[in-house]
Amino acid sequence: MKKRNLVLGFMLIMLLSMSAGLFGFAGGDGSSGDPYQVSNATELNDVRNYLSSHFIQTADIDLDVSPYNNGDGWDPIGYFQTFPAPNIHFTGSYNGQNYVIENLYINRSTSEIGLFGALNTGSSLENIFLTNINISGYNNVGGLAGFFFGDSLTNCGIESGTVTGNSSTTGGLIANCYVEVDNCYSKADVTGSSYVGGLIGSARNNITDSYSTGDVTGAGCVGGLVGAISTYWSSPISISNSYSTGNTSGRDSIGGFVGSMECGNSTNITLSNCYALGNAALNTTYLNDFFGAFVGILWLDMMSTPSATIEYCYSIGDVDCNGVSDKGFVGIESNYGGNTITYTSNFWDSEASDQSTATGATAKITTEMKTESTFTDAGWDFTTIWAMSGGVNDGYPNLQDNPPPDPPTPVELSTFTAIYANGSSLLEWTTQSESNNLGWNIYRSETELENAIQINGSLINGAGTSTEPTDYIFDDFVPVHYGTTYYYWLESISFSGQTEHFGPISLTIPESGENPELPEIDISNFYNYPNPFYSTTEISFMITEPAFVQISVHNLKGQEITQLFNGHYNANRFCLTWDGKNKNGEEVTSGIYFLKVISGNKSHLKKMIKIE
Repeated sequence: MKKRNLVLGFMLIMLLSMSAGLFGFAGGDGSSGDPYQVSNATELNDVRNYLSSHFIQTADIDLDVSPYNNGDGWDPIGYFQTFPAPNIHFTGSYNGQNYVIENLYINRSTSEIGLFGALNTGSSLENIFLTNINISGYNNVGGLAGFFFGDSLTNCGIESGTVTGNSSTTGGLIANCYVEVDNCYSKADVTGSSYVGGLIGSARNNITDSYSTGDVTGAGCVGGLVGAISTYWSSPISISNSYSTGNTSGRDSIGGFVGSMECGNSTNITLSNCYALGNAALNTTYLNDFFGAFVGILWLDMMSTPSATIEYCYSIGDVDCNGVSDKGFVGIESNYGGNTITYTSNFWDSEASDQSTATGATAKITTEMKTESTFTDAGWDFTTIWAMSGGVNDGYPNLQDNPPPDPPTPVELSTFTAIYANGSSLLEWTTQSESNNLGWNIYRSETELENAIQINGSLINGAGTSTEPTDYIFDDFVPVHYGTTYYYWLESISFSGQTEHFGPISLTIPESGENPELPEIDISNFYNYPNPFYSTTEISFMITEPAFVQISVHNLKGQEITQLFNGHYNANRFCLTWDGKNKNGEEVTSGIYFLKVISGNKSHLKKMIKIE
């Protein structure tokens, strides 16, 4: 009987083990033909319990939930065990299927940090995209993975966030990478010590059709795309059809594209059809030669016969290096063994970089760098590889199969309206979001934008960067002619000087100068008294029929100061008092404010002036 019970117990344990995935995931059995389906944060966390299995993501996942959004945050999947315990690596596959994982937070003092910690032979990652990451660790710190010694990395990206490493090897996407990287990117800002790259900290395999846009800061081996690329542990490798646009800064081996090219083991490193747009800065007063706008140092092992090739590449970034003027492309060659270095048809912008000479490239002024014949005459392929357009890369060449990402829309405008009341035109507009928006100008014309005049005396402050809706109000006191139709445009200006126009909207001034389109509130009886006022003002108007009424006070920027009423009101005279205080009960400063009344589907404004 005991023997029978033991057998049954063993079978039950085996059954439960085999069916664990059924209850832990949305579907699948973990095989390559029927991967486990991951649809939420709990299931994503459960991947660590099936490290050799296969997974697909079936929905966007938000990790801004406990326990992943506090304390140490997310625990990376797969890691190196402390001796003598065995390493526990991820050796399966994960296909994100282009779904997003957002709000990944890690704050740990350990190594192998990222969504995945350590991956080994047999592993592959594809179609995984992370946004709004906040990652900090000690060694081998990356947005997607810390240490990747697997099979392939394809079509993965970091959309936004920060990655910080406190020791060696930090990358926006991968820290220490031994796999081929294809069609990947990172827009994260990266900070580390040594081997710090916008995309990869330390690369030991090929990279194609990839890019990085974040700023990169470190001490040594700091690169816009890759901190260091090395052949010491692999076959000949290359970076092709790739670029970086972020700024780099450090103390040693700093490059706008690659910090350090380390050629050894009698093999070759090739950089082909690549470019760097960002600036490179030496953040120390100690002067050294290991920095350049494209590559910081090109190092060839003198104990073997390696080689290096850089072809059809360019850089334009400003190089801030304590007055040195010969770092426009490659900072320095270290080639004591006399090995082969081949440079073919490379260029740098001598005006933009403020560098008069450079190793490995030909100087061109900005206008020449924006002229296609400069490159085609040197053998560049503008049929299948390169392209040039004044609206892309500010006119510099770009890659056909790896174009620059669309810049973030500075402003997402949701409404823009105008009404004529009390002898002036009142403009209202609302943004759903703003990115680096310095402010606004308003233009008015009877015909086209080209004939418009600016009607605001000074820039109207924008919201900077905000994902919350922002309301704006502007009172146009520039004289108008009755019976005339006017057109209005908004102009947003970013902190970098980029402008975007919205509109036009039209407003016809009535023949009498009165606005006939205000039926729900009797505007002739809409007033506040006194106006100007010192501390309090009485507000009064007539509602001609029962309606839902909202009454609020706004500043010149359109921000709501306080809400005075929000509810249903019968047809009658409406009276209330504003005490000159904001929603927090604090006295507002003197200035111009707008009373906003919404009744039914109508919105009306009245200007109020508070004085001291």
